[in-house]
Amino acid sequence: MDTTAAEQIARRAHAFIARVSAVLTDEPEFADTKIPALFAEHGAELNADAAALTQD
Repeated sequence: MDTTAAEQIARRAHAFIARVSAVLTDEPEFADTKIPALFAEHGAELNADAAALTQD
């Protein structure tokens, strides 16, 4: 994997973690619905990124 692709994956992962963190910090009362919604929205992309990182 080239550096550019790895950087893009890292940026997407960081953005996702920031979204989850924002929910937990700003709206903890909605975490039980908003966090699963984030995974539903971004889960396929996260799985594809994880697969790309583990390829030879």
